[in-house]
Order: sequence, then structure tokens, then C-alpha cells
Amino acid sequence: MNTTLKTALAFTCLLLAAGGIYYYKTRPSRMFRIGIVSCPSIAFHEHLVGLLKKQIATDKRFIMEDFAVPSVNDQLSCSAICNTALESKADIILAAGITCSQCMVQAAAKRKSTKPIVFFGVASPTTYGIISALDKPEKYVTGIASSQGFDENFNAADLLMHAKPQVKRVLLPYLVCPDDNEKVVKAAAATFAEHGVGVTILPIYDTAEALSMVAGKLPTHDAMMYFENDGLVSCATGLGKLASQHQVTMFASSFDGVECAALSYSANLEKLAKAAFLMARHVVVKNGTYVPVKVLNVKRYFRINLPICKEQGLKELNPSTVISAIQQDSRLALMHKNTVVT
Repeated sequence: MNTTLKTALAFTCLLLAAGGIYYYKTRPSRMFRIGIVSCPSIAFHEHLVGLLKKQIATDKRFIMEDFAVPSVNDQLSCSAICNTALESKADIILAAGITCSQCMVQAAAKRKSTKPIVFFGVASPTTYGIISALDKPEKYVTGIASSQGFDENFNAADLLMHAKPQVKRVLLPYLVCPDDNEKVVKAAAATFAEHGVGVTILPIYDTAEALSMVAGKLPTHDAMMYFENDGLVSCATGLGKLASQHQVTMFASSFDGVECAALSYSANLEKLAKAAFLMARHVVVKNGTYVPVKVLNVKRYFRINLPICKEQGLKELNPSTVISAIQQDSRLALMHKNTVVT
């Protein structure tokens, strides 16, 4: 073996040894596995979990494992996925949204599981039986409760009326499921009725039939709304195309409709995702030390999508006029400051 080759081999060995020493000194003292239960077919879950994963990736002590629920309307499959998550090697489970969180807690209770669960993306966890009280830690369940959505603080129908006061008839489709928004839908219908606006409430029992059902009703309406936490978010793109086709103004009372609706209100979800990860990290790193549920004020934005407005019957809309009208409406509080025009 010549001298040059010996030198190269020696140098390579030194590099490998140095790399090994560096890894040994810098490696995490312990690795933790986070299981994430969500329904990727719902755009809200997909976006929120994507932000969560970015937060988790900043801490090299954590490994992620996905447990995807095919549909929040299929309780059997949701429960099966939750049981799989509980049987996995995950040190902690993060559950997104109402149904996934409910199923996770119910499955854990049936199995008498001691695996910690952190829910997030839920506005009223006590209402849905996920926890019993906000200020008292459960033994193995905690999480991030979003501040009350605008649907519960004011009627979203008021926003549509300010943007399109000439509206004559509104279609209100909603998915009938455990997380339905029937109460919110009826409140919106009552508000429109007060303004002399006709309303068609369209209950939908299967998302596969949603687009055909809406298509059959839409031509006789000049506006359409769908609501936050409604399973129809998986049909957002199709609903937007139908609205543009028929020159019907679509208002999406949900993050998921921003790209396909003329009008929408949505949330900055990065704060929520970060809070969920920090809480999960605290629980596992501190060996199961639980803390009370944290109520997080998630800022919301009213969005006016000008290019889509032109497609959906609002060609002459003046954003300044809309913002001014909102500002003068005491029911909408500071919403005029949170209006975004795109």
C-alpha cells in the first residue's frame, strides 16, 4: 500500500471518529415519539397538522408518526385508528379537531390507557365531552382550547350582508354529522330573514352527494355560505367552482375556503400549532406532568378575495366601503381592523 493511500485511509478514519464523537456529544439524551391523529381529507386538519409538524421538526428529540382517519363521519374507522394509535409506540398522542379528540379520549377510557393525549383545534372541549373542566387537569388528557370562534360571538351572516347588501336569496348547505353546525346555520337563517332575504337550508348526509345537491339548488340563489368545523370543507374547491360558474357569491365561514370563496373569515393557525407542540413536549419531557387546558386567543381575519369576487357576482365591490360599514357595526366589534383584501 503506497504512502498516499495510507494517508487517505488514516484521514478518513479520523473524520469518522470525529463525526462519531460529535454525534455522541450532541445527540438527544432521549428520543420521544409523537403520534398525530387527524383527518387529512379535511383542509383545516391538513393545514393545522402541517404547521404542527414544522414545530415538531425544530426539536430533534421528537419523531412523528401519523394516524390518518379516513372520515370524521365514520365513527367505526375513527375509533379503530385511535385504538391503533394507543397500541403504538408513541409516547404521546396529539389529536386534531373535535371528532378525532372525542374518539381518542373515548378509546383511551375504554382501554383504561395511561398514554397522554393532547387535543388541539377545538373551541369548546367541555361541550363535546373531551374534558370535564377547563381549570382542572384530567389524569391523562389536556390540550389547547381555541378561543370561541366568531360564529359564537356574532352572526357571520352580518358580514355577508355588509359585503353584498343587495343579496336576495342565500343557500346554506351543511353536513349532518356529530360535528354539525345546525345551530349556527339556523342563526344565520334568522339573521337573513330579518333583512328580508330568502334562505334555503340544505342538510347533506354524505359528502359524496354534496356537489350534486348544491348544483341543483344554486341557480336560484345569489349567495351561498358554509360554516366552520363543517365536514363540507373537503368539498370547498368544488363548491367554489360551482359558485363561480353560476355567478353566486360564496362566503366560507372557515379557514378552508379562503382560496375558493369571494368572502371568508379564517384564523392564523401557527400560534395554535406551536402551543399544541409546546404542551405535548412539556408533558412527555416532564414525565407525564400534566397542566390545565390552555385557552388560546386565536386571531381571526375577514378576507375579501377580489379576483374571486369578480367571478362570483361582486364585480363592483369596493373593499373600503365594506370595511367602513363593518367598522360602524357594533356587533362586529374590531373586525374592521382584521380585514384582509387579497
